Amino acid sequence: MPATRELASTTAGATATPRLLARLSGGHGKCRNQLGDAPYDQPNPVHARVGDDEARERTCMTHPPDLRPAHPQRLDQGHPFRQWKTWRVPGTGLTLTGYSRANDKTFFHLPELRCSLDAGLAEGRQVETVLLTHTHLDHSKDLDYLAARDAGVDIYLPAAAEPYAAAYLRASSELNHGAGFDPSRAPACRLHGVRAGAEFSVGRRGEYAVRVVECLHKVPCVGYCFAEQKTVLKPEYEELKASMVAAGRAAEFGRIIAERRKEGPGAVDEEIRRPAFAFLGDTHASVFARNPWLFDYPVIITECTYLDDGQLTRARQVGHTVWSELRPVVEAHPETLFVLTHFSLRHSDQEVIEFFRREREGGAAGYLDNVVLWVHPESRLPEQHQKG
Repeated sequence: MPATRELASTTAGATATPRLLARLSGGHGKCRNQLGDAPYDQPNPVHARVGDDEARERTCMTHPPDLRPAHPQRLDQGHPFRQWKTWRVPGTGLTLTGYSRANDKTFFHLPELRCSLDAGLAEGRQVETVLLTHTHLDHSKDLDYLAARDAGVDIYLPAAAEPYAAAYLRASSELNHGAGFDPSRAPACRLHGVRAGAEFSVGRRGEYAVRVVECLHKVPCVGYCFAEQKTVLKPEYEELKASMVAAGRAAEFGRIIAERRKEGPGAVDEEIRRPAFAFLGDTHASVFARNPWLFDYPVIITECTYLDDGQLTRARQVGHTVWSELRPVVEAHPETLFVLTHFSLRHSDQEVIEFFRREREGGAAGYLDNVVLWVHPESRLPEQHQKG
C-alpha cells in the first residue's frame, strides 16, 4: 500500500497514519467525519488491500479530515474562571494576590511569606503556612490540596474547627489513596487550633508576628493581624553607637556590644513590632467595636458582602457586613486604609465601583479616599453569575 501511505503523509492537514484514519472512521466501509460524524459521499471511499503481511489489517481512506484542529478550542462562552487581583500592601514589602466573592471562593496569597489567607481557590499555589479564617467551603475547599505539600504545611484555624478539619483531611487522603492509605506516610500537615489573643510567627525567618482576633460569624471564625517584628539595639545603645561611630570608634563599639551580649538575651537588644495589616474573616461590622485595638493596624482587609440594606436582617443573623453598618467605622478612622473584599455575587465589579462612586459624590472632598475595593473595572464575574 505505498500509494495510500504517501497520500496520508503528504496531503496538507493530514498527519494521521492510515491505521489511525481507519480507527477514526470506526473501520467501516463508509468513513465518518471525525468531528461531525457525518458520512462522506465521495465515490470509492475505501481502499482495502489484503496481503500475506496484512491479512488482519484494513485501511480506511477518504479525503483527509481537513477540519482536524491542532488543539482543542478555547472555551469563550460559559467559562467559570475567576479573575484574580494583585496589590502591594502599603508600608510593607508584601504582595496580596487573590480572589474573593461571597459564597463562591476566597483565597489570598502572600508569596513573600509563603503564606495563604484562606484556602478556597489555590489555583496551583503551594504555601508553607495556611491561615484559615473558618471552614465554610468557599474559604476552605482547597485545604486538602494545600495540606498535601510534600515538605509539609502549617495550618492555623479556629480551635473549635480543628477536629473537623482533621477528619476532612484524613477522609481526603483515604479517598485519594484507597485501602492502601498509610497515615504514617502522609505529608507532614500540622494543624494549629487558635483562639482570640493567640500569637505566632510566619515567614522563613519569623519576620511577622500574627495576632488572632475573633470574628462574628455563624461558625467559629477568626482574623489574623500581622505586625513586622525585628530585633534592634536598645535606645541607649543606639545613642552610644552614633556617638562612637562619629568619633571614629566603630570597632571599639563593636567590642563593647559583643561583651554586653554575653550577659544574656535582652542585655543590649529589644524586639519591636510594627503593625502592618489585619485580615478579617467573615464577620459582622460590630467586630470593630469589640476589638478597638484593630485600629493599631494601618491597613484592615475586611468583608463587605452586601451593599444595600435589604440584607440587614440576614447579615445580622449569620454574621456578614452591610456597607451601611461599616460606613461609620470607615468615616471615623480616615487614617486607616480599608480594603473591602467578599462582595456578593449579586454585584458585578462594575456595579461595586459605580456604587462607591456615588457614595463618594455624596461626601466632602477626599471622602472615602481610605477605601480600596477588591474589584477591577475590566473584571467580569464567572459567566454563570453574570446578568443578562
